[in-house]
Amino acid sequence: MREDLKTYWNEIQQKLGTYSINENENTVKTKKQLCDIYKNTEYKNISSEIVAAVEDNKDLKKDTVEKKWSEILWWLEKIYCINRIIIDAWIKPLEVSKVFGKTVYLYTQHGIYAEEYLKAKGYDSFVEMAVCDVMHDSNINVVILSTETCCVK
Repeated sequence: MREDLKTYWNEIQQKLGTYSINENENTVKTKKQLCDIYKNTEYKNISSEIVAAVEDNKDLKKDTVEKKWSEILWWLEKIYCINRIIIDAWIKPLEVSKVFGKTVYLYTQHGIYAEEYLKAKGYDSFVEMAVCDVMHDSNINVVILSTETCCVK
């Protein structure tokens, strides 16, 4: 991973000239810093592949998804035209159980029937699309689980 950062750093240096993240050091510690360099610089000719690669490696955080849950529900109703009754009965009660990398694990307390219903009707796909839209990341996966399937909680 460190070599990966050096490659990105060298490409940025070639395009921007010498740039120091802090006064004593001319190295990059995280890919987030590369993204910050891009956003904070007046030079906008850095290749979009660098920024995409940097932003692609940001991991989600559980609290971020939880804070955006009401917005995700809004997207399901207003953008994807999911009936409010379905949202209130089946989707709104889902809880963010865990987030690993780019995978969000949603937990239903209503058992295996709720999990199977959401998957059979395709609502799990709509939830995944809404999460991707709200989080501005098309690489997010959503997994809906119940206590019968797996105890991830």
